[in-house]
Amino acid sequence: GLHCLLIETEDKRILVDTGAGEFAMPGSDNNSGKLLPTLSAMGIQPEDITDVIVTHYHPDHVGNISIDGKPAFPNATYWLSQTEADFLANPGEDPFAPFANAKLQPVRDNDQLTIFNAGDEIIPGIKTMPAPGHTPGHIVMMIGEDDEVLFHMVDCAPNPIVSLNHPEWHFAFDSDPNQGVETRRAMLGKAADEKLLVMSYHFPFPALGYITRNGDAFAYTVSS
Repeated sequence: GLHCLLIETEDKRILVDTGAGEFAMPGSDNNSGKLLPTLSAMGIQPEDITDVIVTHYHPDHVGNISIDGKPAFPNATYWLSQTEADFLANPGEDPFAPFANAKLQPVRDNDQLTIFNAGDEIIPGIKTMPAPGHTPGHIVMMIGEDDEVLFHMVDCAPNPIVSLNHPEWHFAFDSDPNQGVETRRAMLGKAADEKLLVMSYHFPFPALGYITRNGDAFAYTVSS
């Protein structure tokens, strides 16, 4: 699954990642392209979105950044980390970068892209943290404050069983697998030790739950 998060505050509607769009996901049943119809069913039109946070450049996160060469969310500020932006400016032979750059170009051209440093609180109540390994500039987020915090781990742990039982196993889509393992352990440990409500982009719906330690590994319990 691909779980794009919508955050609503008094004056903002913030979208975290944009799904795959027309990108054909390997092994999928062509089940992408549901973001805008889903938002519409919720009574939210593209122009209502005030901010789009891009956690990293992989196709299943950037597919609806722009559509037909125009920003999909015409009034939104799009946020991208400095490290990820630097990588996309010089990606070498990376197979996914051209798709991401093509999706971002209309946003760049329209002056809708804001670059931030991972670690910044980019919007009140949304604190970013660097979580490299999956991509050079992959970020996670702490959303909310005090007792009501959601820790969005994005792609640190792609599978709730494999990634937690074997956090040391390499994930094929990590750009730096060893750093990915280090980040995965650190983020899962943070979630467990601080008893945080966690969201993970690829966990089964509702993709919300809690992490606990299990020896050197971890376990996941779906939020009730």
